[in-house]
Amino acid sequence: MTDERKGDPIPRYVAPLAAAAVPVGEPEPADDALREMERAAVPATASALIDDGQLVITADGFDLGRVKETSETHFKVDAPLRLDYWLARDDIAMVRNGVVVMRFDEADLQAHLVAHPAPGDALLSPSEQLEQRRAMEAELESQRHTI
Repeated sequence: MTDERKGDPIPRYVAPLAAAAVPVGEPEPADDALREMERAAVPATASALIDDGQLVITADGFDLGRVKETSETHFKVDAPLRLDYWLARDDIAMVRNGVVVMRFDEADLQAHLVAHPAPGDALLSPSEQLEQRRAMEAELESQRHTI
C-alpha cells in the first residue's frame, strides 16, 4: 500500500499503548485500575529486562521491529524490510506489557542508530560519555592552575 500523495510506502504504526484505552461501551476503569496499569510499566532503568522477540516501538507508536540480540549497553532490532540495526539501551523510555518503548519519535530514528557496538560493549552510554567529559574538563582545569 502506498501513500498516493507521495508514492511512499505507508509506515506501519502500532496502536498507542494508552493505559486508559477502554473498549467501546465499557465503563472507564477506576483510578485503582489505572494506577495498576501504570505500575505494569517498567522504567528505563530496568532495560536489562528486554528479551529477544519483544516488539520495539518509538515514542509516537511506530513499529521498529523486534529485539533480535542484546548486549550490555545495546540491543539489535530485527527491522522488517530493511537492514537490522543497533540501538542504545539508554534510549529506552520503558518496557510496558513486553513492548520496548523508545524515548524518541520515528522522525528522530536516524540520529539514534548504531551500526554495531564495539566488541565487548566498549561504547560508552551517553550518560557515561557526559560523566567522562566532565571529569576530563575538571582535570584540564586543575592542570591549568598548576602551570
